[in-house]
Amino acid sequence: GIAVLGVDSTTSERRLLDWIQQECAFHVDPETMLWIGVGTPQPKDPRGLNESFRQAQLALSMKFYSPYRRLFPYKEIASRWSSELSVYPSCDDKVFSGLYSDNEFCPKEIESWVTTLTGGRLVDPEVLLFAIRGTLLRQQHSLVERSLVECQAELPSTDGLDSCRSLDEACRWLCEHLNQTQTALRDALKRRHHHVLERCLERMEREFDPELSLPVVADWCHFSPSYFSKLFREHTGESFTDYMVSLRMSKAAVRLKNSRKKVYEIAEEVGYRDVKYFTRVFKRVYGVSPNEFRTLGPRTPHTRS
Repeated sequence: GIAVLGVDSTTSERRLLDWIQQECAFHVDPETMLWIGVGTPQPKDPRGLNESFRQAQLALSMKFYSPYRRLFPYKEIASRWSSELSVYPSCDDKVFSGLYSDNEFCPKEIESWVTTLTGGRLVDPEVLLFAIRGTLLRQQHSLVERSLVECQAELPSTDGLDSCRSLDEACRWLCEHLNQTQTALRDALKRRHHHVLERCLERMEREFDPELSLPVVADWCHFSPSYFSKLFREHTGESFTDYMVSLRMSKAAVRLKNSRKKVYEIAEEVGYRDVKYFTRVFKRVYGVSPNEFRTLGPRTPHTRS
């Protein structure tokens, strides 16, 4: 930062700024660029020096919004600078609803949200990043409290946000952070669904009822029938109807090997009143008729491993 003293006119100040820009070696690469903040002209006394230097430091912090700009005169940013946000971020902000969708976040969406927070003003970057990071932490705590994830360790760290040196970098960091959070939520949901569906399948096996319907089993899991049907197919690789056919045939196979009941009796026990139809289905699944199965011994079903 450069403090300016003893400049007695606007023309002299402009010449000084032009000289600074010409004499200092500037680079276009943000990694090696030289940025200069310039305070307003002040009287020739220590208090003026301190005030001008303070302004120069404040002006220099605005490189966060314009990283390719090289010179930051305080006069040009003073009217737009603010130490407070126009709107403070909240976990209820629309941007966070994207965590529960299948659409990835994009930097432009994040930049639009940040612009809403700043109101288009040049807000102190430390204030902006601190407020956003606090909201991210509250959002993570909320996800844990609502049992959407088991613990905060499953979610991405918020530590990197403070290291962002520009608004563009911060928006890209936020975009990646929210995409990682979205993935963590999706993975946690899959694990919960896997656990629920495994218990459901165990119950279907244990409490076998040939008349079990999809709505009844969906109600066991507290899912709507349509949503349960989708999850069931994803988990088992087959529809509920096909799975029930396989389960009925599996139960019939056990009865054929472990009892002397007639085929038609076993057919009725697993939900088939038409023994001929039962025989066709059984042969399609096991490759042999019920009587052949009973005679030849265990066979591997064609439709279930």
